[in-house]
Amino acid sequence: MKIFLNDNELDVTLENEKTVGEVLTALEAECENNDATIIMIEVDGTEYPAEKIDELYARSIDSTEKVSVHTLSVSDIATRFKELLPLLEKLCAGFENVPLLLQSGKEKEVSALLEAFANMFDNMCHVISLSALFPEKFAAFEADGDPIAKFMNQFAPFLQELTNALETKDMVLVGDLAEYELKPRLETLYKSISEAEF
Repeated sequence: MKIFLNDNELDVTLENEKTVGEVLTALEAECENNDATIIMIEVDGTEYPAEKIDELYARSIDSTEKVSVHTLSVSDIATRFKELLPLLEKLCAGFENVPLLLQSGKEKEVSALLEAFANMFDNMCHVISLSALFPEKFAAFEADGDPIAKFMNQFAPFLQELTNALETKDMVLVGDLAEYELKPRLETLYKSISEAEF
């Protein structure tokens, strides 16, 4: 049986393991020792969601050709947070100029900024959800005194206002929201991530 970890074949010799479950248990223990967790398991080309993992535990390794697992580590998540910093910096600078851009008729530039913001926000929420896999490592990650997930909730009312302002083409309100509500929160987020010690 071949075992792959994050698409790399492991050079291991199975000795006492008789079932796929025993192999997975050993892999999970190794992951825990390295601040990582298994996020995907594929056996002989079939991906097994969490609710079907029990089916694998009794499966004989003799009837299995390939086990492939994908992991996620604390350092992977920390890296994903840090990778958001350049975009956050760009958004902070851009949102400060939204009122001026709108007055100059540069709606396309504002649209591009808002699209970049939406992508950043989605990515940020995704990384936060992944960080929940390691509560002991990320519990102290805060922004403005709030846990990071709670801080992100502060954006909700302004996002709704922004959506309404765009629908009604109230560009003055779009500019105000970008400069006075979203930009300061993005700056806080930038500072929190850049100073975080994951």
